Amino acid sequence: MNIKKCDVCGKVMTKQDDYFTLDEVTFNKGEANKDTIRLTMTTRDNSKAYDMTESWCDYSDKHFCPECFKKESIARFYK
Repeated sequence: MNIKKCDVCGKVMTKQDDYFTLDEVTFNKGEANKDTIRLTMTTRDNSKAYDMTESWCDYSDKHFCPECFKKESIARFYK
């Protein structure tokens, strides 16, 4: 059984309940302490390198019951 809890009101929701989930909510610290991942693409003739930076410091999924989703005005971002 998959049980979720609304992050606003604390209501416990199961698969039988309607609920919204916002995936991959991250907090970005801007320029401070960025980790860099370097990806190198190589062919027979040449090589290119790409720097991909990551600076998130917190990651979580947020769950909302329909009432709180509407009350918190998050619905305006939902298409």
